[in-house]
Amino acid sequence: MQEYRRYAFFLAFFALGLYVALVVASFGMLSLFLDIEVIAETDAGPLVGPVMVGAATIALLLVLWAGVGRAGAAMHTVPVSLVLLAAALCYLVYGFAGGLVYGLNSMNATTPDTPAAPGGAASEPVTGFVFLGEQLTSPFAAAVALWAGVVALLYFVLLIWRANGGQRPRWPWEKHPQ
Repeated sequence: MQEYRRYAFFLAFFALGLYVALVVASFGMLSLFLDIEVIAETDAGPLVGPVMVGAATIALLLVLWAGVGRAGAAMHTVPVSLVLLAAALCYLVYGFAGGLVYGLNSMNATTPDTPAAPGGAASEPVTGFVFLGEQLTSPFAAAVALWAGVVALLYFVLLIWRANGGQRPRWPWEKHPQ
């Protein structure tokens, strides 16, 4: 059981690496082919996008670990509910993290021609919600959800394969003669 959990732990981090790579690549391809920016707001700052992807990645990690903790080595079927939860949670966390960071950033930013409201808040307090709506309706959020579902599905398939006696591939010189 300890070896299985260690395998699931390391596999989760490889799955997260795959997820981030797929998200970044799909963002680049979508931006290139659709001729739109991932984050069109020029005042968003350089950290909004990485924070959004990072938050979605952490959400995926939590769902993957919940699946292992729930079933452990007794997993025999793919938990479709967790795959769908991973996609939905990553989609929502991606958007809400962006809305939060953008909203906080816009509260601290004042333009020279627009005076700040009392208390230092910007004159448009709903910019975070507008940003959230724009991000959740973009094709980039759909890519985040799609890849989260695909990676979660592959993760659980590999865990089931391992629980049913699957071994890692071996080179010909590693195999013992029979």
